Amino acid sequence: MESRGFVFCFESNEESKSDQRYVDALITCFYGKLPFRPVFMDGKNGYKKRAVGKEIERQKKLLEYDYSEIAVILFVDTDDEIMSLSSQNKKELDDVKKFCADHGYKLVLFVKEIEDVFKVQTDRKHKTKASKNFLLNNRNCDNLKEENLSKSDPVKKGESNILHILDNHLKRK
Repeated sequence: MESRGFVFCFESNEESKSDQRYVDALITCFYGKLPFRPVFMDGKNGYKKRAVGKEIERQKKLLEYDYSEIAVILFVDTDDEIMSLSSQNKKELDDVKKFCADHGYKLVLFVKEIEDVFKVQTDRKHKTKASKNFLLNNRNCDNLKEENLSKSDPVKKGESNILHILDNHLKRK
């Protein structure tokens, strides 16, 4: 039996899978292939939906047969730099942090958006296409700046704590 399985909860919807593509590319670059069970929250506050909660539990149950531990990680955009957050965005961020703490989940933040962290220029209309292109064109990981991905407390545009969180669960290749 493997030691740890993963449920990754993405802000994107299941149809686009854009966030999953970026995370999968990063994991492949730094850790190698990692099987995980995706849950698509269809929006930043999707974790509040009963259906999302049920899907997380369903995916955890599916992993219980193969893994002794299961880590649930939410991947969320902040929508602005931390110091510039509106009161509404600050409340949303505080709420998701509390939710993760209450449930024993980990929280990966992308300041402002995941595309900023992965240095992809796109608009909302073309996010899916941009993520597919990123996956195809970045197999060598040259555009991924480790220092921007390893922040314990990301605050500036283009920063994330993704490697900080994943390093606690995985060995780098």
